[in-house]
Amino acid sequence: MSGWLTPVWLVLCALLVTAGGAKLRRPQPPVVEPPAWLSGAWSPLVGAGEVIIGVAAALVGGPVSATLVVVVYTAFTIVVTRKLRGARPHACGCFGAASTVPTSRLHLVLNGFCTAAALACVVSPPHPAASLARGPLTVSGAVLVGVAAATAGLVAAHTLLLAVWQAPEVDGEPSW
Repeated sequence: MSGWLTPVWLVLCALLVTAGGAKLRRPQPPVVEPPAWLSGAWSPLVGAGEVIIGVAAALVGGPVSATLVVVVYTAFTIVVTRKLRGARPHACGCFGAASTVPTSRLHLVLNGFCTAAALACVVSPPHPAASLARGPLTVSGAVLVGVAAATAGLVAAHTLLLAVWQAPEVDGEPSW
């Protein structure tokens, strides 16, 4: 494990935890039609799975965890692709009820970016999150602040940026 992608890795894991937590807090009707016996529990189950995978992958690191995260982000990318091909656009549901704007190509790009970053972590496996404790406190602190900022930026991109991007025009001018 080389570890140079560890900060990227931690952002991908934190994004999973954030998205899963949002689904648990304020679920939205499922994006993918679940089996009838799971219909009411689908969004919370997906959310719990994201939280568990995100936390476990961050704690463990390595190629196996990275492969699991690639599978998760690939599944999300496939869901977005299928939604874009549908007759009418639906909200993505990535962050539960906070995801209100219809899925767009920009959303596909963001998910594709996360998938590609996770794939890079398979090629150059990240260290576990605890490895930060072995470095100087200033470096570890800076990495954690950067991870938090990057995670917040990606959450904003998936929610706020998409809303602004798709805002209706007013008198021929963008409303933003």
